[in-house]
Amino acid sequence: YHPVEMKRKDLVSKHELLPRDLRKIERSRKQDLVPSLLVRQNGILISLLTTRALIMPDMVVVFDSVGSGISLDSRTHKKFIQDLELRLGNQVVDKDSLPYEFRALEAIFVSALSNMSSEMKVLLTVCNGILEDLEYSITRDKLRFLLVQNKKLTVFRRKAVLVREMLNDILEQDDMLCGMYLSDKLRGNLRAKDDHAEIEMLLETYYTHVDEIVQTVEGTISNTKTTEEIINIVLDSNRNQLMLLGIRFAMGTLSLGAALW
Repeated sequence: YHPVEMKRKDLVSKHELLPRDLRKIERSRKQDLVPSLLVRQNGILISLLTTRALIMPDMVVVFDSVGSGISLDSRTHKKFIQDLELRLGNQVVDKDSLPYEFRALEAIFVSALSNMSSEMKVLLTVCNGILEDLEYSITRDKLRFLLVQNKKLTVFRRKAVLVREMLNDILEQDDMLCGMYLSDKLRGNLRAKDDHAEIEMLLETYYTHVDEIVQTVEGTISNTKTTEEIINIVLDSNRNQLMLLGIRFAMGTLSLGAALW
């Protein structure tokens, strides 16, 4: 792992890219949540959550994530780099081993899923704790906190859904799946249109994990909405009782006033 500063035009010319290929990388530095995966002749450009990288048959260029608030010296980034080096440093090659580019993709998806799972656990723990507290007492502060957490869950769900949609779109494109075999293209071995079992199984595995995250978050959001509806019913009932009490008090006052008159 060797940090290097490189100008945009030098990066494009060195790795035979098009200027528009880097637009997604540049937009993702501005808190763009939409993930993308572009397959080119000599590489794969991927932007997934806080990770942006260019994968080639024999090298991986990882773009810095400073624009997303992730420092290069952060614990998360260092852990990702260590895992990437471990997977790519495996020199054992046999008929069952994954190509270099697939091992790099695997490290990126493992890091992304690990971060998503950790974030989901924190959000669910906080949200479920608020829902349990609301069973005993309803206060303005708790309702405000629940609203904030529900917004965070909605944003997280949107992020997970976008990742799932990206994987689903890739799995439906045979040409893109075949184009991801960079090592074979480098050796001049062209894949048949339906010969992409390895990468398909790899992406389907992560699609299943992401879909599970989406379903879990949607379940919690549904529980939150149900709780809010119940709370509104209870508050409406209390409001009606107060209005009825006010009407009775007004009628009593009017009767007393009439009697005194």
